Amino acid sequence: MKRRIALLAGAGLFFYLLFLALTLPASAIFRWVLPANGNIAIVAPQGTPWSGEARALVVDGAALGRVSWSIHFWPLFLGRLDYDLHVHGTATDLTGEAVIKPGGAIALQNVDGQLDLATLLPWFGLPAASAGGRVQLAIDRLILDHNRPTALDGRITLDHVQALWPQPMPLGGYVAIFTTGDKGIRASARDTGGPIRLNGNLSVDGSGRYQASGTLAARTGADANLKQALRFLGTTDTAGTTHFRYSGSLKL
Repeated sequence: MKRRIALLAGAGLFFYLLFLALTLPASAIFRWVLPANGNIAIVAPQGTPWSGEARALVVDGAALGRVSWSIHFWPLFLGRLDYDLHVHGTATDLTGEAVIKPGGAIALQNVDGQLDLATLLPWFGLPAASAGGRVQLAIDRLILDHNRPTALDGRITLDHVQALWPQPMPLGGYVAIFTTGDKGIRASARDTGGPIRLNGNLSVDGSGRYQASGTLAARTGADANLKQALRFLGTTDTAGTTHFRYSGSLKL
């Protein structure tokens, strides 16, 4: 009899805890997973940690759009949170998978879609109204460990880029292909047409230190102001090609 009572009590406790988990408000788990002073924030979440939506997904001060999520339950038994995400807004449409691993690492997988370039300009300290264009993402994998990118594989394409300040000026299109190896993240970038010819390379090591280098040149018929602006981005040789090299620390 005592064993039967213990089994019933255990079953009752299990279903009570399951009920609490299923009805837990989304804000509770996001407060635990995402620190209040972190660079990634979920604004006004509704629903539960398992399925819901929020008014905005904000990354490093840039509001990417409304976000909805649904969880994969089996990874919970491995101690990780695995979500299907959809970020959508007036100019944003992104889908992908986010895996929050023990220790705080976040992996984004199969991210596909597009958003406005203006949305991302604050990441680089530029006003959103200073440039326009579209960003196309086809990311197989991006791993962030304490907000530092440690792996990135995929493609980022910029289409119909134009400067809007101090005067409107078309800048063309560009594509960067990222791969991850033993020495960290590597990327090659080139133009896809327009007034600027670009050939560039980027490397990011495991500590987040990056080096970017390459060449820029204005094509025949490019605006004279554009040719002059390129000279401020590096060292320009007698043929009019600007050679650039930058380094620093990368962290979201």
